[in-house]
Amino acid sequence: MSLDVSSSGMLIVLFLLVAAYLILIKLHAIQTEKPLRLGLKRNDSVLVVVSHPDDECLFFSPTILYLTQRGFKVHVLSLTSGNFYGDGKRRVRELLNSCDNLGVPHDRVFCTNKFEDNPNLDWECDIVAKHIEEHLAKSEANTIITFDDYGVSGHINHKSAYKSVRHLVRSKICSRDLQAFSLESVFLPRKYIQVLDIFISLFYEWLDSDTTLIVASPADYYTAYNSMLKHQSQLVWFRKLFVIFSRLVTACLSNFQVNKPLL
Repeated sequence: MSLDVSSSGMLIVLFLLVAAYLILIKLHAIQTEKPLRLGLKRNDSVLVVVSHPDDECLFFSPTILYLTQRGFKVHVLSLTSGNFYGDGKRRVRELLNSCDNLGVPHDRVFCTNKFEDNPNLDWECDIVAKHIEEHLAKSEANTIITFDDYGVSGHINHKSAYKSVRHLVRSKICSRDLQAFSLESVFLPRKYIQVLDIFISLFYEWLDSDTTLIVASPADYYTAYNSMLKHQSQLVWFRKLFVIFSRLVTACLSNFQVNKPLL
């Protein structure tokens, strides 16, 4: 009897996985034909603000791939060199290689050592905001993408990136019209159910018309996976598991609050 129950459970999971991948492929095809509601024009520049080298592929690879494949000029700004363990120079090289694999050339990748990579340090958002504004001017971008107030993993530096962009938007430091999108954090169980999260994400998108769902193809997942392999210094066991099970890499789903101010 227990064997029958176990077999039935496995069949249900297998059915859900197949259905989820079919939905994923279909949605990706639809997004290829119909642009998302991001308020962007072809050849617009977008600045993706992250806290550490490897954030760009662990968290933002679906978004970066979506934008680069559709002709947008993506720039990546890492607010630290990831020097917490003293290997900042190596991590900068890894960031460049990872971004190159995601379709972002080296001359559009910026990495600063002005801010300390420290999970216990909350940066001064006004100083960081001014630094971000400098790179907005260099990149001629009028759109910023960064973390939300929880920062996906709860890392303080991720939260600081969000607060700094929020300060930049609210304080009107930037003279040009600016729109900002935040990567939506989800509760823990959803992070590690791979492509099955597509059902939950679609439900939440249906509930909230101001949320946009970006879906990447299985081929894009392979690209994101290879980008993570460029970060050899960071491939410890738990990041390997993250790459395998995470909804943000395997399912390649990113939620953005569209046309809503960063709160």
